[in-house]
Amino acid sequence: MIDLENLKSIAPDLTESWATSRLEAAVFCLDYNGHRSKIKMNVSPNNNSFVLQWKTNIDQRVKNTWNDVQEATEKGAEGIAVILVNELTQYKVIRRSVKKTGIDYWLGYKENEILLFQDAARLEISGLIDGTNGEFNRRVKDKSEQVKQSNATRLPAYISITDFGEPRTMFKKL
Repeated sequence: MIDLENLKSIAPDLTESWATSRLEAAVFCLDYNGHRSKIKMNVSPNNNSFVLQWKTNIDQRVKNTWNDVQEATEKGAEGIAVILVNELTQYKVIRRSVKKTGIDYWLGYKENEILLFQDAARLEISGLIDGTNGEFNRRVKDKSEQVKQSNATRLPAYISITDFGEPRTMFKKL
C-alpha cells in the first residue's frame, strides 16, 4: 500500500509546497476519474500493483485550484513518479532539471545527504487524465526518445508515464 500523503516526506530536497501541490493534483486526477482511496494502480513493465490511499479531501477549493485538468495531470503525474522512484529505486528526487535537457528531474542516492555534484540518475515524467492504450503507448515511446537528449551524461534514466483513468503507470529504466 502506498500512502500518497507520504509525498510530503519522501522529497526532502524540494519544498513542502511542491509536495502538497503534487499530492493535491494526483488526488484531484484520481477523483476526476471516479477513483477513491484504496484504488489499485498497475505499474508496468514488471506487473507490479500498488494500492493507493490518501486522506486529502477533494472539496470545491481543490477543484477550483486544479480546474485546468491538463496542468493537474502533469503535476499529479510528477507526484506519482516521485513516489515510485522512492518505492522502486535506490534514488530520490533532488532537483528540477532545466528546459530542453530531455528530462524533468535529477535523482540522487537516498542515503546521500550532500546535494552538490550528486546527480546519479535522470527522470522524465508524463501523464494522461484518461488515455487509450494507443495514447499511453505513444507517450511511452515519445518520452523514451526524449530522454536521449541527455544521454551524454551516461547516467541511468527512468521514465514514468501515469494514466489516471485506469489508473496505471509505466515506470521503467531505459
